Amino acid sequence: MNSYDSMPSPDKRWPCLSDEALYGLTGEVVRTLLPCTEADPAALAFDFLCGFGLMAGNEVGPWPHANADGAEHPARLNGLVVGDTARSRKSTAFNQVRRLLRTADPDFIATRVRGGFGSGEALIDDIAQSEDKRLWLVEHEFARVLVVAQRDGSILSIIMRQAWDGDRLEARTRKTIVVADDAFMSVIGHITLEDLRTNLKSADAANGFLNRFLVILVRRSKLLPSGQNSDDQELRGLAREINLALTKARTITEISRSEKAEVMWEKRYNEMAEDNPRGLLGALVARSEAQVLRLSVAYALTDGSAVIKTHHLRAAWALWSYARASAAYVFGRGYVADTVLTALVKQGRAGLSRTDISDLLGHHSTKQEIDAALQALEREDLIESFTTSRSTGRPQTRVRLKRVRASAVA
Repeated sequence: MNSYDSMPSPDKRWPCLSDEALYGLTGEVVRTLLPCTEADPAALAFDFLCGFGLMAGNEVGPWPHANADGAEHPARLNGLVVGDTARSRKSTAFNQVRRLLRTADPDFIATRVRGGFGSGEALIDDIAQSEDKRLWLVEHEFARVLVVAQRDGSILSIIMRQAWDGDRLEARTRKTIVVADDAFMSVIGHITLEDLRTNLKSADAANGFLNRFLVILVRRSKLLPSGQNSDDQELRGLAREINLALTKARTITEISRSEKAEVMWEKRYNEMAEDNPRGLLGALVARSEAQVLRLSVAYALTDGSAVIKTHHLRAAWALWSYARASAAYVFGRGYVADTVLTALVKQGRAGLSRTDISDLLGHHSTKQEIDAALQALEREDLIESFTTSRSTGRPQTRVRLKRVRASAVA
């Protein structure tokens, strides 16, 4: 445990944010804001890097980027900030970071931080009509986005994927073609654990939509019943540092690695290639190399550096490791097991029958998949089977949660 952990928890599966993720300007931001907020330090760090990486490019490009396998990778980051409850202060971190970045670039924060788009066409139209091709899309109810993206005919998921890739955004309607070139969009979505597990479909993982997001698990860092104000002078000084870093970053086009960083990258690259978990978790961490590369670009830009050095790569790896552990926490058991577990929490001692479970999964999961999920939960000693008598017919076998700590179930 380090000095930047959230409130203590008996849950040993909860990820721990390494001090290395709080390198340089990112660490200054977290250390300045954290004493005055209940937000999670991991969310503060990610939200700042996400916003800074977006603001580091000028209004129409070119964007500072690293090259890999014929593709450009700027500091274009998407994140899902996931809290186990509505009290996990998901939006609080963003509000704190936005307030700080507003002092550094008020025009950008006032005009290019948006949310509430109901379609991919609307996203394209916003970027196409703006002189500033940057867009910070912040969705405080990301469950709504998942629902909209799954509707027949919706191109929202496609457009978000294309935006992350840096492709031309294009939508055809009966009357016209809407096109946005040179778009630079980053997304932050806020969602609860339950909503994410409930609304995520396997297709979202299979088509690469969700693995373009870093999962950042958050909880309330402390209790501040009376609130606490930041030191205005300290914030102004930090804003000046951010401005200077942005000014340097906007002079950079292509970013490379130092020789020592290249050696470190080769080692990490091999580790990521060997990290191949099965199932939903595997699909969600499939873009680890691109994610770590983009994070290292963001950290280098906060230094105004056109060279990724070892400390930038260590910081990127630390934040990626937190995101990887967050994804494992949320989806490590698999979609079927997590869906059943969430439902069992609600059912209490009544539990669920096999028929109930099949209905819950929309009859899309096979008997073998359900058997495997229940066996996994039994191995974790989380569920038990029991038999109930019925007025007619055979007794019914059901499953329910064992009497364990609630924290072990999350």
